Amino acid sequence: SLNDQPWACYVDPQMTMTAETWASWAPGPLKCVPGTGSEKCCWWGRGAIQTTGPNNYGLLQREVFSKVPALGGIDLCTNPEAICQRDDAKWLGAIFYWANNVQGFGLEAEAATFAESLRKFVESGFDRSASVVAGADFAAGTGGVVNNGYWSARPHGHNERLRYFDFIVAQLKAAGMQTVGIPRPPPSPKPPPPSPPQRPKPSPPPGGTSGGGSGKSGGGGGGIDCVNQPLTGSFSAYSCETYEEMICSGWPETGPSGMCGYCQYDDVADNCCKCRS
Repeated sequence: SLNDQPWACYVDPQMTMTAETWASWAPGPLKCVPGTGSEKCCWWGRGAIQTTGPNNYGLLQREVFSKVPALGGIDLCTNPEAICQRDDAKWLGAIFYWANNVQGFGLEAEAATFAESLRKFVESGFDRSASVVAGADFAAGTGGVVNNGYWSARPHGHNERLRYFDFIVAQLKAAGMQTVGIPRPPPSPKPPPPSPPQRPKPSPPPGGTSGGGSGKSGGGGGGIDCVNQPLTGSFSAYSCETYEEMICSGWPETGPSGMCGYCQYDDVADNCCKCRS
């Protein structure tokens, strides 16, 4: 239905309207006239993306036009032709429909489909055949939403749309557009510990060890009991015995250059010797 949503414009049977513009191949402007076959049919496509129907006009009025001060005098529900009467209104419907319906702003399933197809399209080097999600590639799916409201709905003029799409992408690639992956951030990114300055390996105190195994480490105080453990991340090639700066050096008495001390910070606790106070 074109008017089944709570935000849909009221369909006034007395509304009379004549289109501001019309296609060169049309016999004349569209009209809606009470008492004729065109009664209540004033909601034809207008603007850059052809906003159509009381549902779409009502949503566009509520979410965009009513919130733009410069458009405060426009009410699309009483005058849908206003989209064609104001130059600053002609593209707003297209921008809103693309963001809300095609990209799926606020629509979880639609947003996921759009994002996944776009990711595949880009990461494949702009190959439409590699971007198929839910039965349609990126160009066909977005065209289906624009033309019919559904990703998998074959749009009018499908083949011609694809030819235009492929031509534009080819021109962009020729102009330097490159394939890049869409980064996916890790669930819990952790910065690596700062690299300490190189310094001589300290001598262990009598009866203790300086790393690898347990024992009291040297330094300017009571020291800390340390245990060697496998390293992870950027330190995976080292161990407390093989990497000089990861020896347990009496943190905190000897300062932050002793990597063992960084274990006291939770975000790098697995990237150095495990210290036990």
